[in-house]
Amino acid sequence: MKIFLVTFISCLAVTVVYCQDLSPCEDSLFVELSEKPLQSLSEREYEYYITFSERCAEYIYEIAGDAPEDLQNPKRNSVDIEEFKLAIEFIRCFILLFFYLSSLNL
Repeated sequence: MKIFLVTFISCLAVTVVYCQDLSPCEDSLFVELSEKPLQSLSEREYEYYITFSERCAEYIYEIAGDAPEDLQNPKRNSVDIEEFKLAIEFIRCFILLFFYLSSLNL
């Protein structure tokens, strides 16, 4: 049982670390700069904005591939990401509950 638990937790940890690749389109500073008029940005802010605009475009192109309708909707997989986060939370709570109950020696 302990081997199964260790293997399960290891796989879960690898999955969580691997799936933490966030979209450059969701970068907090980039979103903040996108809401400002370009004339009000400093030179550093403008360079950051341009860099992340290019990264965002590349990221959308990688996700969308050659489908032009997907390019218009960059957050098409945001529901899948939220469902994945909920599943991870559920598994984490289940593991914590398992450890708590096993410590009670029931």
